[in-house]
Amino acid sequence: MKAAKRILLIVLCGFLSNSVLADDQSSTVSYTVEIESPQDQQTFPSATQSIPVTLSITPTLQANDLVTLYVDGQASGDPVNSTSITLPALERGSHTLQAKVTHSSGEDAGESDTITIYQQRVSKLLPPADIPIDPLNQPSPDSAQPVSLNTTPHQPG
Repeated sequence: MKAAKRILLIVLCGFLSNSVLADDQSSTVSYTVEIESPQDQQTFPSATQSIPVTLSITPTLQANDLVTLYVDGQASGDPVNSTSITLPALERGSHTLQAKVTHSSGEDAGESDTITIYQQRVSKLLPPADIPIDPLNQPSPDSAQPVSLNTTPHQPG
């Protein structure tokens, strides 16, 4: 009976030490993180409703480690265990993107370089696209109205 307890104790201790080692290994993994798309300096037209972001993470992202995408230094959404993230529509102008990986313990595990992207939007100051624009504020030939000139001199009184 003592031999059976001793074997059980050895197996149990071995199991516990292996699970502790596995946890320690995941918290010591350091990742190389790159933003594959979009490209640095890429411009998105005004019709763009969302921007797919694809990351390259080496070694493979472990189950408990999470990725946070930062837009202009602010977290964009909750951390995810994925190398694909979709950004919602961005405001007009330039924006910086950076991805960071953290372990389940909250410890930093790697980050990408920061890239800059540009989002175009139609100006709110411009009229809708179906209205012709004349920089001299002259009527367009399509909207010209016949003009009658009054040749009668003005009479005071």
